[in-house]
Parts: sequence; structure tokens; C-alpha cells
Amino acid sequence: MRHFQTHHIGLSFITFLLCGCTPLNYRANKHFTEEKWIRKEPVFFNFTPHRTGSYQPTIWLRHSTNYLYRDFHCLLTVSQGHLAISVDTLHLMTTNAKGNWIGQGLQGLKTLSCPLPHTIRLDSACHYQITIQHLMEDDTLQAVRDAGILLKPQTQNN
Repeated sequence: MRHFQTHHIGLSFITFLLCGCTPLNYRANKHFTEEKWIRKEPVFFNFTPHRTGSYQPTIWLRHSTNYLYRDFHCLLTVSQGHLAISVDTLHLMTTNAKGNWIGQGLQGLKTLSCPLPHTIRLDSACHYQITIQHLMEDDTLQAVRDAGILLKPQTQNN
């Protein structure tokens, strides 16, 4: 059994290296230790892109099946210094019309992702901040485990 676990960990690491995010992608995650996201405490991610160009932002939300709502609303802001260069209100459905969970995952956790409907242009000489703030009715959103962002550079073929 011990040999299998070591082998499995080794394969997982190799798979991550081969299939994981490229160095040009920016991926960040905020973990909520008590599965509580307080509205007045938005999530901040600071970064400098590796290259100048257009990026496709995707946000994700990981929640437990104790999440009380059929959807999730948030505000996503990309800023350079004090200037907001992109502001979007996003709406993610957490269940389908029959009330079944939509997200990917097992054992009581579901992960949803939502790409923005547009790309954003970023300059590698600049520093940026991404802010995600939940816009749900409750000030403290229960059963939320993580919130995150992926910025994927776009090529002319994408």
C-alpha cells in the first residue's frame, strides 16, 4: 500500500508539471478557514503579468453542499494603482432548475467557474490588483470554502 501511495503522489506531481498552469497564467486562491465570507472583507490578489497582452479572466467559487443559495453574485474589479480598468458583476448558478448542484466535485464540495465575457489588456510593466466581493443578501456568506481567479493569456488563435 505504501508503494502505491508514493507512486500515486509521484504521478500526480508529474501530471501537475505537464498539465498545470503555464508560467504565463496567473492563478490565485483565497481559502476561507471557517467557510465564511464576510461581504465587507473582499478578496484581493496582487500580481504583475509575465507579458503584455490580452488575458481571459475566470473566477471560481468552491462551496460545500450546505450552501443556502441557488446562485452566487459577485463584483470583480481589476485595478492598476487606483484606476479600475475592468469592473464586472458576475452571476454563477450553483444549481440547475431541478435543484441539483452544478459544480464539479465530490464529497460535499462543489467548484464553479465563470469566465468573463471579455478579455482584459494588461501591461507587463504594471502592477495590478484583482478584487472579488460577494454581493449576496447575507453579510456573512456561509459554506464558502474558496474563491479564486485564473488569468490566461490569449493568443491570436484563441
